[in-house]
Amino acid sequence: MASPAMTAIPPKAEVNSEHYDNATGLFRVDGIAVDVIQAKKPEPRTMRYELSDYEWTTIKPMLPNKPRGVRRVNDRRVLNGIFWVLRSGAPWRDLPATYGPRTTCYNRFVRWQQAGVWDQIMDALAAGHDAAVQMIDTSVVRVHQRGACIADNNHQDMGRSRGGLTAKIHAVVDTNGLPVHLALTPGEAHDNRLCSVLLSALLPQTMLLADRG
Repeated sequence: MASPAMTAIPPKAEVNSEHYDNATGLFRVDGIAVDVIQAKKPEPRTMRYELSDYEWTTIKPMLPNKPRGVRRVNDRRVLNGIFWVLRSGAPWRDLPATYGPRTTCYNRFVRWQQAGVWDQIMDALAAGHDAAVQMIDTSVVRVHQRGACIADNNHQDMGRSRGGLTAKIHAVVDTNGLPVHLALTPGEAHDNRLCSVLLSALLPQTMLLADRG
């Protein structure tokens, strides 16, 4: 018969020895091979609005390149910062520090706009569109409250309607919804105002989808 002192002693805990076998790629628990599914290593995460490696490889050759002078700030980081502002609608002053100084991103955006760089990129990317089927339509957008305060700008496509100051985007897109041609008019302009201009480059045998406007 066991004494009270002996019954008070807890049973000896079982110890499992486990280790990873590099030779077989299996875990061994107490000498028994156990097949364990291992999770893949996490791939580098592309943040929202940022260029993927494929997109950057496509756009990089189109950017201005000045081999002389002061070393340029990383173009990809600057582009990601510009796209962050354009897609989020946030003010330039709210640009996250991850993308560098906001003045650099803003100045690069304005200089490239004045030099026609954005138009060249748009034309180059649109040249690879699917020409079998295209669609044309318009969309009215409200002008930013400070959009009419740009000094020395007499070419602002803004109109006044019930919703205030508006602009109308005329777009021709391919079957994937990617833009082929874009144009702006004041918001009150009729949808067919720029049809002849936008469709002038339409290739023969291309099917066009459009509403009656």
